[in-house]
Amino acid sequence: MDERIRTQFNALSSEYDSFRRKLIPAFDAFYSAGIDFLSCAGNEPTVLDVGAGTGIFTARLLERYPKATVTLLDFSDNMLEIAQKKFSGNGCIAYTAFSFRRTIPVCSVRIFPFVQYFQKIRLH
Repeated sequence: MDERIRTQFNALSSEYDSFRRKLIPAFDAFYSAGIDFLSCAGNEPTVLDVGAGTGIFTARLLERYPKATVTLLDFSDNMLEIAQKKFSGNGCIAYTAFSFRRTIPVCSVRIFPFVQYFQKIRLH
């Protein structure tokens, strides 16, 4: 991602959640829609939240699936810091900052299954 965009997201991170609520019509329905269509075998899904920001989607997901294991990916360190504060004490949440122009880092064991999945998609 362009460094200027990262800088803007970092600068706005403390107000991001309130901006989203004001800018997205039917905010609650918007963030619940993805979860409504999520079909999980069991009550403990493993989810990769790409472009996670401050964790708005993850918070909704955890309301429905409190035992979910979630990896939040975002290019804004400040956004992920806010998400870490939201979910402090939840050992099932991992955070990874990276640029979406680069390959997803495989150094994280929790991300590796997703990388394998994406590689399979690319083959088809």
